[in-house]
Amino acid sequence: MRIKPEEGLQIAVADFARLNKLPFKHFANERKCSFIYGQLLKRMGVSAGVSDCFFPRGNDTFKGLWIELKIKPNKPTTNQLKFLEEMIEEGYAGHVAYSLDEAMAIIKAFYSL
Repeated sequence: MRIKPEEGLQIAVADFARLNKLPFKHFANERKCSFIYGQLLKRMGVSAGVSDCFFPRGNDTFKGLWIELKIKPNKPTTNQLKFLEEMIEEGYAGHVAYSLDEAMAIIKAFYSL
């Protein structure tokens, strides 16, 4: 199986989270499925735009951290940006990272690592 660049970035961020003993979740919204199964997933609560990474542990300012991962020249979709805006309104930090270094910098700054 060939790993795509964004999948490799996701794995690296997950490894970084595990090494730093940070609670971490990935939402696998990138899957392909039939129209009917996609409708079932929507009824179950799956929605387009949910960020790739969620760190449920907060800091002194925010409830937790959401990060959308992208490899340049890819850009976040309208749904992804809307999701991040909604999370920020709810008291979470929300960022887009275009590399492992950028994602690690965001996480380190958020948790003062």
